[in-house]
Amino acid sequence: MTLIGLLALLITLIYSRWLKSRFKRYEDDINRQQAMLRETADSLKLSSLIFESAYEGVIVSDADNRILQVNKAFTRITGYTEDEVIGKSPSVLSSGLQDDVFYQRMWQRLAAAGIWRGEIWNKRKNGEVYPEWLSISLNKDASGNVLNYIAIFYDITQRKELEQQLRSMAETDPLTGLANRRSLMDSLNRDMSFKERYQSPGIALFFVDLDHFKWINDSYGHDVGDSVLIEVANRLIGCLRESDLACRVGGDEFVILCKYKQEDGDQQLQQLSSRLLDQLIKPFRFADVEIDISCSIGVAVHHQGDDAFGLMKSADQALYEAKHQGRGRVVFYADTLNAIASPSPAEAEIR
Repeated sequence: MTLIGLLALLITLIYSRWLKSRFKRYEDDINRQQAMLRETADSLKLSSLIFESAYEGVIVSDADNRILQVNKAFTRITGYTEDEVIGKSPSVLSSGLQDDVFYQRMWQRLAAAGIWRGEIWNKRKNGEVYPEWLSISLNKDASGNVLNYIAIFYDITQRKELEQQLRSMAETDPLTGLANRRSLMDSLNRDMSFKERYQSPGIALFFVDLDHFKWINDSYGHDVGDSVLIEVANRLIGCLRESDLACRVGGDEFVILCKYKQEDGDQQLQQLSSRLLDQLIKPFRFADVEIDISCSIGVAVHHQGDDAFGLMKSADQALYEAKHQGRGRVVFYADTLNAIASPSPAEAEIR
C-alpha cells in the first residue's frame, strides 16, 4: 500500500507540474496576444493620428473609386466635409480645366506603374479653382486586384503665386511695369520663328527714345524723371493693341514690338507712328510743373531671313537717323538706309 501511495503521489506531482507548465504557456500566449493587440491598437491609433494630423489632404477610395474616408486637411483645403463626399467619386472636385485626354493618360499611367504624380487644377466647394500637387497610388491584394485608391494632395496656390512673382521680376521693368529686354527678345524670337514658318503676320520694331531726357533729370530731379518715364509707358500702352508689346530696355529707351497684316502694313505702321508722336509730344504735368518733351522713333520691318539681332540693329540705325535729322520725328529703315522723316512731329511718312 505504501508503494502504491507513493506512486500515486508521484503521478499527482508530475501531472500538477505538467498542468502548471501548460497553464503557464497559455498565460504567456495570452500575454503575447494582448501585447500584440495593444501594439496593433497603438499602431492603428498612431496611423489614425497621422492620417488626421497630416498637412496634406488624403482621400481613400474603394476599387470602384468611391470615397471611403478623407482627413481633416481634405476639408480644410476643399471645403467639403467627410459626410458630403463619402460614397461619391473624387470627380466632385473636378474644375473642368483638364480635358478627357489628360485623365485618360493619368489612368493609363496609374494602371501601368501603380502611381501617378502631377499638377492638377481642382475646385473647392465655394467654386474657387485652385492648383494642387496630387499623388495617387494603388493598394492591391496578393492576386494583384485593386482594393483601394489612395490620393494625397496639397494646395500649391502660394507656390504658383511666388513663381509668377519671380517670373514677373525676371521679365518686367520694375519702374514702369513694361516688359524688359529679356522678355522682348523672347517674344521677338518666338514671333519671328512663327512668321518664318507661316509667312504671317508682319513684324515691326519701333525704337522710341526721349529727346533731352538728361536735361529733365538735371533740372527737376530723378523723381520727376521717373514720373516722366512712367507716364511715357502709360501713353505707349494707350497707343497699342493687345497683340503689341511695349518694353523698356534701359534709361529712356523704349521698344515696341508690333504685329500687323502684311496686306495693309504701311497704313497700320503710319497710323501707329502718328499716334505715338501725337501722344508723346503732349506736355507732362506734375504738381505745378509743366514739362515739354519730344521723342525720336526708329522703325524697322522684318524681312525673310532677318534675325532678331539684325532687326534690332536696323531699328537702332533708323533711330540714330531720326536723331541726326533733328529729333521729334519718325524714320523708317530701308535696305539702303533711305530713311525718311515725318513732315511734322505729329506725322510719319513712308516713301
